[in-house]
Amino acid sequence: MSGMSSMAVVLNGGVEDVTRDGSSGDFIIEVIEMDYKAWDGNGGHPHLQTVLFKVSRQVMTQNPCSDQFKGRFTNPNSNRTSIDKDTVVGVRLWLRIIHGTITPDLYQLSVEDLWNALGFGQRWEFHLEKMQGWYDTWFGQSFGSGHSLDYDDLREHLFPSYALNRYRQFAMVTRKLSYLGRGHIEEHNPTHYRHLHVPARVIDQINAAKGSMRSRLNEALLDCARPKTFCPQQCSKNAESLRTYLDGVSATRIWPFSTQHRVAIQTIIDSPGLVNWTYTKVIGACITCERHLRGHHVTKAKERIEDYWNGLSLDCMNNSKTKTGSIHEDYWLHNSLHQWSKGCRLAGHSRNTWYHSFMGRHEVMEDYLEKQRNRENNNQQSSHSNGDS
Repeated sequence: MSGMSSMAVVLNGGVEDVTRDGSSGDFIIEVIEMDYKAWDGNGGHPHLQTVLFKVSRQVMTQNPCSDQFKGRFTNPNSNRTSIDKDTVVGVRLWLRIIHGTITPDLYQLSVEDLWNALGFGQRWEFHLEKMQGWYDTWFGQSFGSGHSLDYDDLREHLFPSYALNRYRQFAMVTRKLSYLGRGHIEEHNPTHYRHLHVPARVIDQINAAKGSMRSRLNEALLDCARPKTFCPQQCSKNAESLRTYLDGVSATRIWPFSTQHRVAIQTIIDSPGLVNWTYTKVIGACITCERHLRGHHVTKAKERIEDYWNGLSLDCMNNSKTKTGSIHEDYWLHNSLHQWSKGCRLAGHSRNTWYHSFMGRHEVMEDYLEKQRNRENNNQQSSHSNGDS
């Protein structure tokens, strides 16, 4: 997996002060972390580490979160609380984001650390958009544009980019998964927060995109291979030309059909048969046979698959929620306008991106993330209004 390993917390006198000035800390948070990848003799998780953080009670009470969590800091008779079921690194990241004291080492966290921070944040209903600035810098420093990520890495980046509403990373991850996925594409959660995952329809549409590309490749390469289609004139060299054509197709990795679904689309379009279509010239073949043997349609098919889509669009997924009162009417209305990326941050994306994204997201469990995005929109509108005044 890409990314740094989890980092140990360096403490000063046993307590890490996360406040800005180092002197305003007036409350202690004790984080008790268990080893969630191991089990003890009683069927529980063994203790891993306990770390103390000094925080500002005022900063913590002003941070948007659940009433249950905020209540820990509003009792004037208490200046200490304990947190379990979470990780030290995940809590530390949030505390430093909240206090505005992010340290350079936090940009070297692993993807698993990010998941743990998201799990802690969602557990206590923190506003995940507060993580976006850190995430953008972390992702850029760790992975650049992300195009070097392999399939297993991508599976772990899917949910974070979705939960944090990072449309570029989400589109890149979903697109690459559809091209690199072998068999049924699934995400991977490396933590004990098992409730963290994208909606099932996201996975469905990534697999649907992969299936559509595979079908289009098969159609482009094999539809013309039907005997009466390959050579309607049934010239004397028809059979020999067809055999020669199929020899060329066999170099494209679409065979055997029984295991084709286990082969990544990228493997097929990078195969010798598609990268450099070659054939043996058949002397005496008619013009139609010769045209098929030259394989211009094969090159075009490769180009069309490479440009099939831009990945899922978070904005189009949100816009899938009905405006006319009927999701079906919305679909046909947008389809007739041909303005596939209208109102979308992923500017200029294709019809296929809109099509798969439109089908992608409309579930009750999205309430938490929808509230987050509404807050972001309100903040953006507010900032625009202040700038115009």
